[in-house]
Amino acid sequence: MKTLLKVLPLILIVVFGCTRKKEPAAEIKAAVNLTETEIDFLNAITEERDILPRTKLTFEPAGGLEPRALLMGANQPDLYELDYKDRQRMAPFSVELRTLSPGDYEDSIFEFSSFQPGKINGKNYFLPFRLQWPALLYNAERVPEPPQDLEAFSALCAAHPGGLGLVIGEDHALLEFMLSTVWAFNGNAFDLEDQNTKKALYFFSSMNKCLSPYSKNYDSELLAGALARGEVEFAFAGMDAARELWKSGAYPYPVRGLAFPGRGKVAFTGSYLAVNKNSKKAQEAFQLGFYLSGPVICGKIIEQGLWLCGLPGVAAPPESRQELFAPYLAGVDRLRPAPPEADFEKLARVYRRLFLRIAFDGQSVELVGADLGLELKLLEQTP
Repeated sequence: MKTLLKVLPLILIVVFGCTRKKEPAAEIKAAVNLTETEIDFLNAITEERDILPRTKLTFEPAGGLEPRALLMGANQPDLYELDYKDRQRMAPFSVELRTLSPGDYEDSIFEFSSFQPGKINGKNYFLPFRLQWPALLYNAERVPEPPQDLEAFSALCAAHPGGLGLVIGEDHALLEFMLSTVWAFNGNAFDLEDQNTKKALYFFSSMNKCLSPYSKNYDSELLAGALARGEVEFAFAGMDAARELWKSGAYPYPVRGLAFPGRGKVAFTGSYLAVNKNSKKAQEAFQLGFYLSGPVICGKIIEQGLWLCGLPGVAAPPESRQELFAPYLAGVDRLRPAPPEADFEKLARVYRRLFLRIAFDGQSVELVGADLGLELKLLEQTP
């Protein structure tokens, strides 16, 4: 018996050790709305950087599923991507990130402005992942002195009839541009009778003489080519257009960038990463999200032209590309989410009609404001 007692601890150690060796590696599953190419890149970069080396990282396409659908059933992701307009309603399903922050370094990054847009009621549930906001891109060979404010842009636009390219295709880009303009004039996005809002509407109206066909049939790749060839002088464009310029070696580089030329806040849209409240590996999921959206690998991501980082405030593009991405970085401290979260699609539809009627059709600001003003007022009152 004594002999058994002496060897029992050794037996337990051996058995326990064997059991541990047979245990499968911990797995963190991230559901993201990315292409296969982008997912392959994330797999490669996380392996190269040896992120969470004792953990199996699995990136799966979210398939465009509504976030709550992702969090149902038995096969839920630990980390998931959601659109900015879903932040408020998804907060109860997400872990408050301050509780997962493991050290001073992460805490210091949380204090950095790049994480502020993820806050809900003073608490940060979300890591910015792929945010978008507008800048002014222009062909430097055709525009030697770019405008520094919207009033100057309006005057320059009049001097270049037919030469302005403008993001007007995707709803997110339209809202970013129009709301940023309204805020630049200190207007109210839901009150078309407000005198400051009317200044923004008159600015849209001033574009009537110089809009190009690219404005109505917007495509990032086509716009990038038109800018580089000098077919259009200007474009209020998001990072998708800058990314197209970046990717193609055919356009080095009459195109430059300028931070959105307005006072006040700049509207953003885009997506976030959140840690699933049901995750059994919440700490590791946070670490993965932190690396994907923070400064550790952001530089590597930018070098690939993918721009998956949320707000890379401490990662600058390579010298040869700074003229394209510096304007976006310059606007980081002015970002404000495009409202309202619950009625994004309705708001986008109203603003699209507003812009088409005022800027393209040349209709009276007063007439269009009277027609659409009530719809915006009702949207503002929608909870």
